[in-house]
Amino acid sequence: KAHTGTDHLKHKRAASKKSQKPSNTISDDPAESDGEDASMATAKKIMPQKLVESQENPTIDPKQSLFDNHISNTLQENVDYMRLKYGFFIPDRECLADLEGLLGYCQEKIKLGHYCLYCEKMFPTWQGCQNHMISKRHTKLRYEQGYWDELEPFYDFKAENAEFTVQSNEEDAAEQDTEMEVVKDDGDDEGWEDMSEDGEDDDEVFDGYEKEIARFGLDVTPLGELVFPDGRIIGHRALRRYYKQRH
Repeated sequence: KAHTGTDHLKHKRAASKKSQKPSNTISDDPAESDGEDASMATAKKIMPQKLVESQENPTIDPKQSLFDNHISNTLQENVDYMRLKYGFFIPDRECLADLEGLLGYCQEKIKLGHYCLYCEKMFPTWQGCQNHMISKRHTKLRYEQGYWDELEPFYDFKAENAEFTVQSNEEDAAEQDTEMEVVKDDGDDEGWEDMSEDGEDDDEVFDGYEKEIARFGLDVTPLGELVFPDGRIIGHRALRRYYKQRH
């Protein structure tokens, strides 16, 4: 179910904590966690008082840029501003159901959690987080497997999935029709080779494929994706819906 309206403002701290915390920044080890808290406390002690105060109750405004203090008149103007200045874009925009909620959540993640939107690194201040994202070109959303759960509530793929299902069914039906085409028997059996009924010929074909795959050092995932030795992956056409990302 997508967030709507100003739902993202109701639980600022809770929403920030829901974002994933990678192992290289937040540890489950109490000793390490205490060390990180101590580092944060030390950093705050040497901060100017004004900077320390700015960390308390920061402004959360979906119309304000995620990376500076610029405020736009509308949500779309804000998105356009961040795209032109920082290269920020929203993936699968046509399936986005709650733009205000998404921008508000990103604001909370930066200003309340002090987390980078892309690498999830945590900083003592949200200003430091903004500077990091700009300098490292992390002014973008982490839109990939393992990071999708935190963005999913703001999207609605029902129409897209329905379209994909219909298209897949049509393609499957077309393939079945092609396979079921019968060649008219003209009584001439010359030039035809009898196939064994026990599937031996199919086994030989698959054995040949496996040998070629092994010879070139390739691998095949359970989903039918072809994996090259250098890590590149060629996806199966049946999964093209999930590889497609619109900017």
